Order: sequence, then structure tokens, then C-alpha cells
Amino acid sequence: MNLKQIQKPIFNEMNGFRSMLRSSISSDNILIDKVVNYILKRKGKQIRPLFVFLSAGLSGTISNSTYRAAILIEILHTATLIHDDVVDESNYRRGFFSVNALWKSKYSVLIGDYLLSKGLELSVNNNDFKFLGILSEAVKNMSEGEITQLESDIKRIQNSEKLSLALDEFLHVGVGLVIIIALVSVVTGLIRAFVPQEKLQKR
Repeated sequence: MNLKQIQKPIFNEMNGFRSMLRSSISSDNILIDKVVNYILKRKGKQIRPLFVFLSAGLSGTISNSTYRAAILIEILHTATLIHDDVVDESNYRRGFFSVNALWKSKYSVLIGDYLLSKGLELSVNNNDFKFLGILSEAVKNMSEGEITQLESDIKRIQNSEKLSLALDEFLHVGVGLVIIIALVSVVTGLIRAFVPQEKLQKR
């Protein structure tokens, strides 16, 4: 089974998601909107929102809150990649120039922050407080993972550790980050499917 076959049951939902994502992160600021359009034209497979819709759809319930959850997950993922490229001084992302390469680190950090703020705004405006709690935990775990990776790099350079050991640590952190994002996507979809909206609005 390939990705297109997996997406088939939620084809319309994914198209709606892409339209809502664009409107959610657009800006009247010309430079921000230019960068946003650049990012959207070079989107990846969008696996995370796919997980959200599939997990919610298992219960037969895909609502407006499911779309918001998928959008917030994708915004978080995109902002994280932009910040990662700054930290890693990477000039390429998915075979294209990264935001960091084209607009340099200062703009890139601010664009990442802008995306995060739009995600938070979307959730707060719709009282999605329960979901924000899950996301904040995921961001904390990702940040700790990135710091662990940086510490490992510094330690390897200072102590001339073997590359194989450093690679093992890198893979451990990297796989952990991927799993965290994937799990958050699935958990988010399940929350939207099974928990009544009035309960989600309680803090």
C-alpha cells in the first residue's frame, strides 16, 4: 500500500486542510507572506495531519476541531524544521534552499516564531486548551531532545569520541523526535473524536 492509497479515504479532508492551513498562516506583511508561500509550495508529505484525520475518522467523527488540530500539528512541525535549520546552519530542506539559506537566521527564527504564534492563536480563539496542553508537552520534549543532541556534539568534539557513538546518540534523539510528533498527531485525532467538546473547553 502506498501513500496515495492511504490518503484516499480522507482525500477531501486533506484538500480542505491545505486550504485552511494557507488561510491560517497568511499575513498582511509582504515579507512574511512571501516566506509562507515559499514554505507551502515546498510542502512535504504532510504525514502528521494525515494521522490526525485517520485517527479521528476511525470513530466516524471528523469535525472543525479535527481540522484545527491538523493545522496546529503541521504549523508546529514546520516551525520546528525552520528553527532546526538555523541551529544546524542547514542550507537545504527537501532538496530546496531552506528558509535559513534564503532569508538568513534572524528572519528564519522570527518566521518560526510567527508560525508558532499563529498556531497558538488558532487554538486559543477556539478554546482548544486541552490540545495546547498536549502540544506544550511535545514541544518541551523536542527542545530537550535538541539540547541533548547539541550537548552530544560538543562533547564529541571536545573529547574526540568515536563517530559511531555520536551517531548512535543522534539516531536515538532523532527517532525520538519523529515518534513524539507522530504520537501527538494520533492522540490529537483521538481526543477530537472521543472527548465531548464541552470537556475539551474545561481547563
